[in-house]
Amino acid sequence: MVKMTNQRKVQPVELIQNLKIDSTWFTFKILVIGLKMENTLEAYSMFLERSWLKQTKVHHDWGNNTLTIITDTKTMTLSIKK
Repeated sequence: MVKMTNQRKVQPVELIQNLKIDSTWFTFKILVIGLKMENTLEAYSMFLERSWLKQTKVHHDWGNNTLTIITDTKTMTLSIKK
């Protein structure tokens, strides 16, 4: 069972551990939890567990709707689209 931020419990349909994500500047291993979501405004296309956010030192700028990933040598800012 996975507890969502709204405290609802959902049964995962798939669990992928240590999925390697490569980009031009970053390489990370993350845990991906596949969920069957209802077609509502609260549905997300992907669920990232919190340790990935901590590992990548992600900063979420709510005002500008961006995510900034910081490592020892690189910084990358991503725009979040609705």
